[in-house]
Amino acid sequence: ADPGFEVQGLPTPPGPLILFQFAGRSASDAADQCEELLQITRQEGAVQTVAVKDLDYWNRVWTARASSGPFAAQKAKGLVISAEVVSTVEGLVEAYDDVVVMGNTAPMLSKLFPNYLYGHLGALSFHPSYVLPSAWSAEDRAAAVAEVFKLESELNQRYETCGGEWGQTGRRAAFYRQRYGESN
Repeated sequence: ADPGFEVQGLPTPPGPLILFQFAGRSASDAADQCEELLQITRQEGAVQTVAVKDLDYWNRVWTARASSGPFAAQKAKGLVISAEVVSTVEGLVEAYDDVVVMGNTAPMLSKLFPNYLYGHLGALSFHPSYVLPSAWSAEDRAAAVAEVFKLESELNQRYETCGGEWGQTGRRAAFYRQRYGESN
């Protein structure tokens, strides 16, 4: 996420970044939801937790997150290619481990830096992304893109999932209740 934060004049987060936005019937309801989640993330060992209340600052952080991939590609003068690997709750840790090393043994992808990984916590999906150098030939780029989509397909088949990111809440409800208890 460094390039996006750099462009926005913000300090780089000290670790993986997870952003949440809250809404409620009142500002107080949203603040209560936020505080509850901050407590949970602290309990789970988050490196840093911050409640951002300044809208201008929030917009700069959101822009930094959203633009990190394109800024990295621009800085490297390359093309970004991303995949979507979706896990199940039961396979989440294994899927994360698989996605982190995705491409390490693929002929073209193994020539690149480790993938830039982002995902959607609530949707159990990961987006491993690669910056394909502009110096690569069209054939090399096409081969790398084919590797990404082949690996994406293999992992989604292994976890018996597919992209789309929505419609999975029912499968996660039991996990959240067991882990964090019932909530209003």
